[in-house]
Amino acid sequence: MKFTNERISNADREKYQAMGVNFGIARYWAINQDRDIFVNKTVNYREEPPDSPPYILNNWLYFYRGKVMEFSSCIYLRDDKEHKIKEDTFILRYIIASTIPNEEKEESFSVLKEALRIHGICGFPSKTEPTDFIFEF
Repeated sequence: MKFTNERISNADREKYQAMGVNFGIARYWAINQDRDIFVNKTVNYREEPPDSPPYILNNWLYFYRGKVMEFSSCIYLRDDKEHKIKEDTFILRYIIASTIPNEEKEESFSVLKEALRIHGICGFPSKTEPTDFIFEF
């Protein structure tokens, strides 16, 4: 089964909350029920600094096979010529907290990219999906 965008059902919310997952006010997620993996956005806001292109900042909750990672990202809304970053590039800025072991990080990041491409209501412009991913720490 592939990732799908869904409204978080009360049954799923209760199931994951019983495992200690805090959804906050999130109502939607990209989930792969077969693999027990999901991602949802917990915070979203826009920045328009005077010396760089505008971007959207998001905080995320990523549940990967019983482990949780919270991280922060940004997506540039225009090309940033100074830093050579194209519009719609997804940048994972930093990990807030994670229980994913280092030996599983590479595979989990690959799956995360798959989930983020599907998560259409995640702050990506509706006309497009991220063209590139940059995971920087």
